[in-house]
Amino acid sequence: MTPLLRRRWALVASVVLVLVTGGVALAASAPLPLRNKVYNRAATAGSKQLGLTLIVSRTRATRLVAGPLSPPLGSQYALSTGALPCPSATHNPGLAKGETPFALFGFPGATLRLRDGKYQFSVKRTKTGQAILGSPAKPFRLTVRLTGTVINPRTIEGTLSAVGGPCTTRKPLQWKVTLNRKLKPPPMT
Repeated sequence: MTPLLRRRWALVASVVLVLVTGGVALAASAPLPLRNKVYNRAATAGSKQLGLTLIVSRTRATRLVAGPLSPPLGSQYALSTGALPCPSATHNPGLAKGETPFALFGFPGATLRLRDGKYQFSVKRTKTGQAILGSPAKPFRLTVRLTGTVINPRTIEGTLSAVGGPCTTRKPLQWKVTLNRKLKPPPMT
């Protein structure tokens, strides 16, 4: 092997080494959520604000646990669910003035993927027969698309778009969930 060829091989090897270790360093520096924890953005019933709860897996910080397709109204544990305000839905006469009807939806679960130096997800869930709490509207088909990015170990931000009935969003709703140490995840997540 000639000295020129040796130098070229050394250059190629060093470039490959930098690319490989740089990729590992990038993955190691990207923040992940804490395992077996609950992240939420609380919204009171009837609020015009989106409510969302995400649960991180007990075993893998890159996995967000799926919630039930039809979330219950109460549980002793936090569930991966959301409450989507539906301001264009007709109001029940018993709904307090200033409150907004809303639809409960289950988070479909997600795997966080490293993109552009941050862990992100994008998921979609469709439910037929979706009911609206606080409204006499007939059940309809609702599709919810959520995207999210881990900002730091305590915060996940993203957008939600919904299509279906009076819950259709004109533009994506911005959301931000934060670590809530008071809420407990289900024992088998």
